[in-house]
Amino acid sequence: MRANAIQAYSHLESSLCGLFGHLAGVTDQVAGIIFFKMVNARSRIATLERLKRVKYGTERNLFFNSLMAATQALDGERNKVVHWQETIDRAGYYDSTKDIRVILHRPNFSDSSPDDTVIDVAGMERFRDKCLVYGYGALFLRIDWMGRGQKSLRGIFEQPLPYPLPEDHPLAQLLQALDDRDQSLRESP
Repeated sequence: MRANAIQAYSHLESSLCGLFGHLAGVTDQVAGIIFFKMVNARSRIATLERLKRVKYGTERNLFFNSLMAATQALDGERNKVVHWQETIDRAGYYDSTKDIRVILHRPNFSDSSPDDTVIDVAGMERFRDKCLVYGYGALFLRIDWMGRGQKSLRGIFEQPLPYPLPEDHPLAQLLQALDDRDQSLRESP
């Protein structure tokens, strides 16, 4: 599950890189060279916000701002998913009535506090799902700004991108179709 969560974050970064390239008016290759040299996530977001204001002003602000806010929050979660240590939850290890579960925890035990949280499989799944939603949100916003977007999606760019997506949200339907396609590819010989 950890690998899937990291892969989903990679998808989000790639989508943001594409958005950066469009806003900066450079090729995908040049965008990648510049974007992935910016290792500070806050700098990336600030750069995207500035480029967006220059190119589009306040157009699609609600959607774009919600995307940037979620991206900033996901970067903090990404650091935990990548850098925290994986262990077995000991409560279930010694008690046969409890399920054993794998968790991520802060790597420095001497710096922990009683309110430190751990990340379990469900937490990694939520992180993965958020990355996919916001990654595809960035991708489809770029496509729309390039004039190649689906007319059925136009309305979603005038409001914040919600998470979790309602089932009737056009982006949720597209993500479900992609998931169904991926599932059928996994099942084919």
